[in-house]
Amino acid sequence: MNGRPLTRVRALRHRLALASAMVMIGTLLQTVAPPTSVAADPSTGRPDLPASEKPVAVTPVSALPRTLAPSRTCGSAT
Repeated sequence: MNGRPLTRVRALRHRLALASAMVMIGTLLQTVAPPTSVAADPSTGRPDLPASEKPVAVTPVSALPRTLAPSRTCGSAT
């Protein structure tokens, strides 16, 4: 045995480790970097609210509390 197959396996292992490290770093950078649509407006420092986040005009409503049934009380076993 002259050692050549072991050297090839070692070189392949190093290339595979380097490639997998590059893929993991690329994935991490994609996850951390915000998309361009979410980037804040430089003049205000915050992004604009979408139309779905605007408050809706409402009117006050009067509500009556529920009445409890007098025959059922807490803790009674019938």
